[in-house]
Amino acid sequence: MSRDALPSELTVPTFDSSHAGRQNDRVDDTGVDLATLKVSGLALEGETLWLTSMRDQLVARVDTDLGTASAVVRFPHPVADVAPAAVGLWIVAGGGENGRQCVLWSRDQGTAIARFDCPGGAGGGLALGGDRLWLTHRHSRRLLVLDPATGAVERSIATEHEIFSPSFVDGALWVAEAKTGLFGRFSPQSESIYFFTPLDPERGTACERLAAPVPPAAMTTDGRRFWYAPRAGLGVVATTRAALVPAP
Repeated sequence: MSRDALPSELTVPTFDSSHAGRQNDRVDDTGVDLATLKVSGLALEGETLWLTSMRDQLVARVDTDLGTASAVVRFPHPVADVAPAAVGLWIVAGGGENGRQCVLWSRDQGTAIARFDCPGGAGGGLALGGDRLWLTHRHSRRLLVLDPATGAVERSIATEHEIFSPSFVDGALWVAEAKTGLFGRFSPQSESIYFFTPLDPERGTACERLAAPVPPAAMTTDGRRFWYAPRAGLGVVATTRAALVPAP
């Protein structure tokens, strides 16, 4: 979809050229205190962590050593997750006709260049793998495989538990997984168990489960290192696979 076809609300993610970073990256490098950020989404690209904040309506980046974060996109709606791509950043954000949309933000142009509504007006975590977008529909326990050119649902995969915050690593689809109580997301915290889980992307079944140190709001990994945002806290925590305990 061309930029001209975008609703006007999607042309306003702010880009201030006075804060430009690398000339070919055109980002707003305003500093962000990671320790005060309520993180909703995480993605890994090389040695860069991309993160989103629903509360602060932004996308930011930080090195994997978790130094000073830089705001990249300040969006007019809450931003749930981010998936880096060659042409830019796919984000899941509020807005659109049904309250939730996937938006492609161009790193070169510093603005949104494509969008489509999330199927059914829902969707949280997002990853790009195999030239397809993988959108988690957490509370219906579904993983949707989308054509990024149109937003059409090509596959819908049922999962055993609620899943969110997907990341592709060497062909495996890692997710944060929540085994909730009777009332799903509204169950008491004591009734829910969280895992970091690689899924078989063809069947949506767990290959193994690692116990999450605390209930996470988001997670990303390279298979050896893990970064997660505590659901009840601020910022991002780093750990390693060796420090995680396999779930019984």
